[in-house]
Amino acid sequence: MTAFRSALEVRTRELLPQKWAATQNNLAIALRHQAARTKGTKGVELLAQAVTAFRSALEVTTREQLPQKWAMTQNNLGNALSDQANRTEGANGAELLAQAVTAYRSALEIRTREQLPQDWAVTQNNLGNALSDQANRTEGPNGAELLAQAVTAYRSALEVRTREQFPQDWAMTQVNLGNALRHQADRTEGTKGAELLAQAVAAYQSALEVYSAEAFPFYHEQTEKQLKECERLLTQASASSHK
Repeated sequence: MTAFRSALEVRTRELLPQKWAATQNNLAIALRHQAARTKGTKGVELLAQAVTAFRSALEVTTREQLPQKWAMTQNNLGNALSDQANRTEGANGAELLAQAVTAYRSALEIRTREQLPQDWAVTQNNLGNALSDQANRTEGPNGAELLAQAVTAYRSALEVRTREQFPQDWAMTQVNLGNALRHQADRTEGTKGAELLAQAVAAYQSALEVYSAEAFPFYHEQTEKQLKECERLLTQASASSHK
């Protein structure tokens, strides 16, 4: 961070705008990584600084002149906003998540499946995470709609993140999909809710095809717990429907 800030003393926006923007982006990434290792209000402040640096970079890295870099920075901004939201309660946290969703959707205007499939899949997964987090803070039909959008985003990511080509990314997105489907089921009654639980079970089972106990003990254990809880809920739902 000190090195990047030193560079910005010479790489000014006035004299070297594109290098200034690139350094702002690098500074923001370093701030985000430092925040991940920093607890409390200090970590939150580092994330706020990261968001500011990404937004500064976007003043020069525009969609018109540098579309792919603009999209990359929008994705990075969404990540920082999501991290910041996870540490922020109430209306402020909800607003940060809404901004993250906007940033990811902006990135997807350039990061299309046709032109940049892997980047598209990464951003779709990130979008799904932000929508899921947003749904967890939103009651009623709006929350249910956000979860439906999250499920759609994860399924989109899985069109590119296949087990054959990207097994670990595929497994991670399957877990994310399972979580969103389970939360969607929590808000859905009757046979539709049971169907969503069944889909969640299938997603967790898919993830465990890669997350073996030998290769990924931590992820295997976590996914096993989620799968068993989902199977328990599905058994309960099935029993209720036959009463």
